[in-house]
Amino acid sequence: TPLPLPLIPPSRCFSFPTAMPQDIFAQQVFNVYISLLQSGQVDELLLYYTLTAQKSLSLKSAYSMCFTPSEMKTQLQSLVGCAFVVHGITVQRGITWVLLVCSGVCQVQGQQHGFCHTLILVPSRTGPATTLAGIPADEPKYQIQNDALVLLANE
Repeated sequence: TPLPLPLIPPSRCFSFPTAMPQDIFAQQVFNVYISLLQSGQVDELLLYYTLTAQKSLSLKSAYSMCFTPSEMKTQLQSLVGCAFVVHGITVQRGITWVLLVCSGVCQVQGQQHGFCHTLILVPSRTGPATTLAGIPADEPKYQIQNDALVLLANE
């Protein structure tokens, strides 16, 4: 069965010039993601996802997987206002994808949790690129295909 189309088609993407160091690109992507999330701009953040994106969130044994924009919006809204402090970022670039992994700590409802956040970006064919560090929009563009956030239990 086909997946439901989003209410608003994706129209934002990240430009990743081949000359840009991978760690700088990864930092800039997570800066955009976390800034939009912390400021409550969930609708804007959703514009960076592909039409077939998947999103998950887990804490201890609780796990939630989202396939529709409305499910993703609800999940993202549950994290609005959480304070994320990034400790490390790593990136791997494939032929047709970019894997970003971010770790650190976040404050969720008054409790501090370690986190591991992965994003898989795929080439985009829609929308203007977010200009990162003044990069021209004709550089390779990517959107979020998979988004997985794991909040680690403090036991």
